[in-house]
Amino acid sequence: MMKRSNGIPSLSPEIIEHALIHCHPRDVAAFSQTCRAAYQIVYHRGDQYLWRQLFLSYPFDDPRESLQRLRSEGFLAEAISQLTDALETFLNVVRTASPVTQGYERVPSQSLLWVVDVLQSSNMLRSPLFDHYNTSQNLAHLRSYLALTLDDYDEDDVCGMEWMRVLRTRSRCYVYDLGNYCRENDWGPFWKNGCVNWVHVESIINVLLSNSAEFSDPSQIDIRPPCGLEATRAYSAPGATTRNPKDWPGIEGTWARYCFLLGPPPSRACCAID
Repeated sequence: MMKRSNGIPSLSPEIIEHALIHCHPRDVAAFSQTCRAAYQIVYHRGDQYLWRQLFLSYPFDDPRESLQRLRSEGFLAEAISQLTDALETFLNVVRTASPVTQGYERVPSQSLLWVVDVLQSSNMLRSPLFDHYNTSQNLAHLRSYLALTLDDYDEDDVCGMEWMRVLRTRSRCYVYDLGNYCRENDWGPFWKNGCVNWVHVESIINVLLSNSAEFSDPSQIDIRPPCGLEATRAYSAPGATTRNPKDWPGIEGTWARYCFLLGPPPSRACCAID
């Protein structure tokens, strides 16, 4: 009696790919972890047919790098060492998002919506695994773009409240540590080689937003700037699409200045607006 073959080896790669194109990329990534044959089909098929078909189900502003973006979503279900590549891809999506155009100011970027969806579904931003890998700068870079927009919590969300408390305390300790400011880093959030220290930038943003929310008065004009990935798009500032072409950097208009009061204790910090 002939022995019956079960499992993936009994199916052709073409049939498996045809089934996978109806799945979400996260499910495809999970499937790739079931065995070596599945991994080869998902990631090492030369024609990239599977990833091209998956892309057609996920609109992006710029399709040229869509395959890498979808694969990065799959990396979140794989080894931690590949998360660095995923972070680089997410940052690249934010940097290359299409600019806001006149008449379409309220139309969101599909690429940025994808990034938010992946981050929310994976809980990647709160993963403690990053503390053990050289990914803190990229993670802080991405969190700086998000500006706490994915850290909202309800009144009965105890875990969310505790997370924000820890995040604010950690950020305040970094911002108000005078040892982080010296002539070599231009007294700002930079490294001595001139590169941006994104952990410092994220800490400043967290303190700014936390303080402004705490001291905000509903009866006063809300001076908090727009936050989130949509606020990082070119020409996303209010009135930017109708701005005078000669004022391309947006210098004209009303400016706001935030002042840190460094007197003890640090909890005395507040904001001042000019």
